[in-house]
Amino acid sequence: EEKVKIEKINSFDRNEIITQETKILCLRWLSNYAACGPDFINNLLENQMHTKILDNFDEMLTPLKIECGYCFAISIIEGNQEQANYFSDEYSIQLMFDCLEAGDENLNFAILNSFSKLIDMKPDVLAFIDPSLIDSVANEFSSNAGIISNAQKILSYF
Repeated sequence: EEKVKIEKINSFDRNEIITQETKILCLRWLSNYAACGPDFINNLLENQMHTKILDNFDEMLTPLKIECGYCFAISIIEGNQEQANYFSDEYSIQLMFDCLEAGDENLNFAILNSFSKLIDMKPDVLAFIDPSLIDSVANEFSSNAGIISNAQKILSYF
C-alpha cells in the first residue's frame, strides 16, 4: 500500500498512452482498494479519484464506465457517512444511473445498495433518482432478491 502510487493508477491523463485493458485493471484495483474500508477510501478521495472519474466519464467506453460504477458504489457502501457524501451530488448519481443501463447484474446490485445507503443518510438525493429506471432494473433482474429488495426500498420513498 505504501509503495503504490495511487495518483498514477488514478490517472486519466489524455496525453498518456494507456490501453483500455490497463485502465480497466487500474479501476478494478481502485475498487478493491476501496473495499478495504474508510482509511483506503480516504486515500482515494485525497488523490481525487471521484473528481477524475467524473471529469472523464463521458469520454469512456462502456467497459470503463462499468468499472467506474463499481468504484463509486463500493466507496459508498464501504465508506463512512462523510465519504459517502462525496458521491451524493447529482453528477455522481447520474454516473451510477448511466452504469445501471450497462446491464451488469452484480454492478446493478451494488449501485442499488449504494443508493439505499445514500438515501438513509441523505434523503435529498431522491431528487436525483429516476424511479422508472429503478423499476426497470428490478423487472430485468427479477430473480435477484438483493436487487428486488433494494429497488423496493428505494421505490417506497416515491
